[in-house]
Amino acid sequence: MSYFEASEGALETGAAVVARKRSISRFAALTLAALSRRLLGTSSMVALGLVLATSTPSRATDWTGGTSTDWFTATNWSAGVPTSAVDANIDTVAPNATVVGAAGAQARSVFVGISGTGKLTIRNGGTMSNAGFGYFGYGFGATGTVTVDGAGSALTNSSDLYVGYFGAGTLTIRNGGTVSTANIGYLGFVAGSTGTVTVDGAGSAWTSSSTLVVGYSGTGTLTIQNGGKASNVGHAFLGNNAGSTGTLTVDGAGSSWTNSGVLVVGESGTGTLTIANGGAVSPASGMQIARQAGSTGTLNIGAASARPRPRRAL
Repeated sequence: MSYFEASEGALETGAAVVARKRSISRFAALTLAALSRRLLGTSSMVALGLVLATSTPSRATDWTGGTSTDWFTATNWSAGVPTSAVDANIDTVAPNATVVGAAGAQARSVFVGISGTGKLTIRNGGTMSNAGFGYFGYGFGATGTVTVDGAGSALTNSSDLYVGYFGAGTLTIRNGGTVSTANIGYLGFVAGSTGTVTVDGAGSAWTSSSTLVVGYSGTGTLTIQNGGKASNVGHAFLGNNAGSTGTLTVDGAGSSWTNSGVLVVGESGTGTLTIANGGAVSPASGMQIARQAGSTGTLNIGAASARPRPRRAL
């Protein structure tokens, strides 16, 4: 079992240090294992997703883009502009991709990339809130790309956020844009899926009020760079299930990631954490590397007062 802590509770870069471990470890408390089983480790969840991915969500309106790029134009949708009671399906970029350029866009759940290619851009102070789930790269072979660009531009997700559900999902937060997630954030949910999130630039932020999973059964990548910030409440897992891969990189002065629980680098899969060029990572309840038998955890950090950390009960 390995815990690491830097001065003031953060891990910061200095001279290059690489820690790599393959092990089976006993964790300090059963709470984390129970949480992992309850939220992250059920085949029934995947089976349910297989059913969902083969059908179009009910009470939905489909983006056609027939008139312009404007979210708020009714003729760009098959059944009018979405409301908080209606799902928004975005599965084409032709003739026009979807743009939210003003405040007040809403949907029940938003699907970007269902069976084809979907693209959603929130910019120029535009805001969007959805009362349900967010799926970027929902179906097998689908591609979903979401960009939140510029100060005042914001996406608020009131339930779980899936970046790469069965397909390939990408979320880019840049130039002061913000994203907030009320429940669990998954990057690379099903085996074969890919989920990529980039938080780029000062003022850019992703905040989550629950667990973060980078690589649930697929491949997840989270990059925080150039002064961007990300945080989550609860535990975070890089490489959750066997065969999954989760990578977290925090790069550059002012770039940071914090969480209020334990950071697990390699739960049952492969996890990698890299902190470079003045970036900082602060797991409030410690870090565990290569938690389960057969898992791999790689930690690339500087030499900023790193030292073993005692176990803490959760």
